[in-house]
Amino acid sequence: MIQGGRPKAKRTDDEKQEALEREAIDIVPLGIPMFAGPGAISTVMLYVAQSQPTLMETVLQLVIVFASVLVTVGIAYVFLRNANRIFDRIGRMGTLAISRIMGLILTAMAIQFLIGGIYSVLLSWNVI
Repeated sequence: MIQGGRPKAKRTDDEKQEALEREAIDIVPLGIPMFAGPGAISTVMLYVAQSQPTLMETVLQLVIVFASVLVTVGIAYVFLRNANRIFDRIGRMGTLAISRIMGLILTAMAIQFLIGGIYSVLLSWNVI
């Protein structure tokens, strides 16, 4: 993702041309976990599981979590509904640039999780 390239699959020129001209749209069930993947599910579980001293605070926290989920679903719907217009506006190079930026952000988050995990282990071992 950081390099912005596509996977280098071996295809003939005829196969590449056919792929560009094909009008069939495939459904990719693996795209669904990108919206409700392990990160999103564990985040919702974490916020829902946090106990509050009073019932009112607990209900308020649950309402905030579910409202956040609904807002996220709404934003995703708007972007997916307007995907063709967005792609027409930013073009192929813009798409590759966004892919690189998202890859960089994903890499930074992964490194931060790794550092946080190592730090927690070192704290539990009383090394730090």
